[in-house]
Amino acid sequence: METIRYDYGSNYASLDDIQGRTNDANALRDEVNKVFAALSGVYEGDAAATLQQKHIQISQMMDNILTEITQTRSGGNQSQEDAAALDKHLAGGF
Repeated sequence: METIRYDYGSNYASLDDIQGRTNDANALRDEVNKVFAALSGVYEGDAAATLQQKHIQISQMMDNILTEITQTRSGGNQSQEDAAALDKHLAGGF
């Protein structure tokens, strides 16, 4: 019979890495917003409107990605906590 072994330390380290990349992605989103803000003062008319539309599209894509990453990390945290609780419960039966 095979056993499943959780390496809680490595799992938590991976979840911390995901949080770090999430923070990096948020910083990148802020930088992108700064670039679009700077460009908005340069263009007029249809070019400005098109630039604004692209800004909205890129912002929505980045928001969607960040939401998915955050939900994945949250699910990973919950799974980790559930596994630890189950392990503790099962260990109590011995």
